[in-house]
Amino acid sequence: MIMHRGSSLLHIWQGIEALFPDVRAEISFRLSLLIAQLAKDVARRSETYQRCRKSYDHRSQAAHGGQLQKGPEAWVEGWNLLCLCMKAIMARGNLPNEQDLIGEALI
Repeated sequence: MIMHRGSSLLHIWQGIEALFPDVRAEISFRLSLLIAQLAKDVARRSETYQRCRKSYDHRSQAAHGGQLQKGPEAWVEGWNLLCLCMKAIMARGNLPNEQDLIGEALI
């Protein structure tokens, strides 16, 4: 049982954000776009993008003192996104940087 889901969700997103340390502006948009491109071979980009945006909103609620919904759904979704990132990195055999992912998306 996770006693502090909000804090735990913040830790999950710290892990996700650590994958792209140069993202410092338009964070929700850029991380969502990069994760969608990273995971393109293991998940639908449009779906991944929307999932990331929603989960980042939950992360922001937790970070700024808001209450998460009752139930574990927001936490589980954050965890699933972190796992999706790891699965995508393993499938690719590496972690592309931000510029490489943008280049892929523009091809």
